[in-house]
Amino acid sequence: MKKRLISAALASVMALSTLPSAFAANAGLSNFERTKTYTDGQFTDVSAAAWYAEYVKDAFELDLVSGNSDTTFNPNGNLTIAEAVVLACNLHNIYYAEGKEFTQGNPWYQVYVDYAVEKGIISAGAYSSYTASATRAQFAQILNAALPDDALRAINTITSIPDVSASSSEAWTKAVYRLYNAGVISGNDKYGTFAPKNTIKRSEVAKIVTLMADASLRTEFTLAEKPPEGGTLSNAKVQEICLLAGSEAGGCFGCTGERIALLHECANECWMEF
Repeated sequence: MKKRLISAALASVMALSTLPSAFAANAGLSNFERTKTYTDGQFTDVSAAAWYAEYVKDAFELDLVSGNSDTTFNPNGNLTIAEAVVLACNLHNIYYAEGKEFTQGNPWYQVYVDYAVEKGIISAGAYSSYTASATRAQFAQILNAALPDDALRAINTITSIPDVSASSSEAWTKAVYRLYNAGVISGNDKYGTFAPKNTIKRSEVAKIVTLMADASLRTEFTLAEKPPEGGTLSNAKVQEICLLAGSEAGGCFGCTGERIALLHECANECWMEF
């Protein structure tokens, strides 16, 4: 009788182990729902005409961001590393439908740090100060780790970013390229300049987290080739660009002169047309 009970128990365990987990079955971007209501003028410092107004609204309704008070959002304020970790935890928690309740302690962000370490979003001891302003590189690395590949599928083929070398050994490099190719971020200009060492504004954060949660808002894009700095081209190449500009674009006719120093300045002005 005892052997039969043990066998039955083992059979039950084996049967359960073959079933897909609720964690896997329920994971998906469809878990991001607009559960809150944003009213026009809710934040007095978010103008309806501001480029980020719609993203603040979306991120608020998705329950991913809140104001720094009941009536202000502080769109130009910097985000701290702790706040970046909170966003990553919320994204991960909602995507995987874990239903985790975060009870704040002392310091208030510790419960999020512990969760982030447990889920592999950050590594233990990765940051010496969680109250410091997050750089754009740090933010990208933390947020990128919140969602799996299925949630950040590539829709672009970005292989070069002006200030982020694809061959860089920096831990955040792959995260930046992954987010560019997923259509979540695109840089600060048409060349895709990322400015990894700069801090990131709350207005920018609202857009990024909204696009991470809602794939329909992501964009396909290509980056323009950034013109080289003056004097970095060979003299022959400078003359080639200027002659081409003069004959085909109606500009830079003066670049056929003998003063090579002036050719470089003219080439840089005309480079963007070719």
